[in-house]
Amino acid sequence: MASGWAVSASDQFTGKVAVVTGGGRGIGAAALELLGRRGASVVVGDIDLAAATEVSDRLSGEGVQAIAFPLDVGDPTSVQSCFDTVMDRFGRVDILVNNAGLRLNKPTVETGDEEWDRTVRINLISAYLCSAVFARGMIDGEEGGAIVSTSSMTAKVIFPGRGAYVGAKRGINALSRVLAVELAEYGIRVNAVGPGQTRTELYDAWFAAGRLDTEGDNARTPLGRPATPAEIAEVICFLCSDRASYVTGQTWYVDGGWTATH
Repeated sequence: MASGWAVSASDQFTGKVAVVTGGGRGIGAAALELLGRRGASVVVGDIDLAAATEVSDRLSGEGVQAIAFPLDVGDPTSVQSCFDTVMDRFGRVDILVNNAGLRLNKPTVETGDEEWDRTVRINLISAYLCSAVFARGMIDGEEGGAIVSTSSMTAKVIFPGRGAYVGAKRGINALSRVLAVELAEYGIRVNAVGPGQTRTELYDAWFAAGRLDTEGDNARTPLGRPATPAEIAEVICFLCSDRASYVTGQTWYVDGGWTATH
């Protein structure tokens, strides 16, 4: 692992196998593109198989070994099936990016039980399910690995009206710390990334529908703009790489300075 600094960005993941959940679009797709173009074989996990296949096909066209899998991260059977497929195809797993998630903007007292359960399951329980299954594969492989989960700046700067979402993302930070300690003896590092406002497809759709206060958000962000998915993906890839060989149990906020003002 100590040789990571000698590896160029173009081939730092050569020989590695990376699984990214929620990989059909946004930050997940951007992370897959960087991982694949830097040498990894990649698995695009997404409940939207068409979106996953589009990313997989695009990367395959660039010479990346890529497969798509119709992954429902909230379903233990689907998670296990994805793991089995990865092992059958590649025989190993080195990197897991728990990126799948959904947002629920609704006051807590108005949130129904099913809405709450689904938000927490997709944003938090899924990270447990995937980490527990794929970490076993990393342990058996005896070469260590890296797990990175997508948290949110809302885990640090509380946003009213997002009770289930904020609770789940704060749980991601705590889960990552626990796993980091538990898995350290196997050479598996576990971290989280907390994006701020990011120009994903959802961001653009909400902007078009007038559901975002972009001027206010930019004013509250010291860098004065939202991130691109690629900017978040760069930090994810760093944490997955040997360049971060002594980084574990941390949440890296990639938010243009928003949390620094609170």
